[in-house]
Amino acid sequence: MNYQVGDIVNGARIGKADSHRYILVQCPQCHKVRWYRTDFAEKRGMEALCNHCVHSRRGGANPRWKGGRIKLAKGYIRIRLQPGNFFYPMTDKCGNVLEHRLVVAKALGRCLLPWEIVHHRGAKYPSGSNENRGDNRYPENLELLSDKRWHLIDSVTRVFIQKQSQRITVLEAELTLLRSQLEKADGMIMEMEQLKRKKQGGEVNA
Repeated sequence: MNYQVGDIVNGARIGKADSHRYILVQCPQCHKVRWYRTDFAEKRGMEALCNHCVHSRRGGANPRWKGGRIKLAKGYIRIRLQPGNFFYPMTDKCGNVLEHRLVVAKALGRCLLPWEIVHHRGAKYPSGSNENRGDNRYPENLELLSDKRWHLIDSVTRVFIQKQSQRITVLEAELTLLRSQLEKADGMIMEMEQLKRKKQGGEVNA
């Protein structure tokens, strides 16, 4: 059966596994026709692009665009830039740049060089925390380091302090346990001495 754009049929009639109603629509960009669920058409409009055309659109031209700002698992924020952007040379192969680098670059009015490091000071949140990595206020919490060695030294120092703090916690727990065992041992010694005195006193009386 030949269907025309705008025809509405039950899904079973066109080989669908569900019983939803479908409408035959045409993509306004590539003009390809496809069956579209009527409830989706009511929400998104009859002139919705097909998936191929949606994914071919980049940035703000894509109806699913959410601004290109994504928070990563470690707390850093990633920004998607378009090829025409002045700071696009700072991006990776996928067109992304970390927000803290972009913020400093915009403040300086130039692209940052690969060896320039942007350091989070920890002005509001603990250094190394996810909250601190997302605090991209400049110059309140961001600092540009011209030498990568300073950033490495700071990172190594933080790791060392963290390990020492963990070691101190373990040692304090061990010390508490030893004190408890020592108190018990002292109590047992006192009891033994008392028993010994009583025994000696009984022998004298006899």
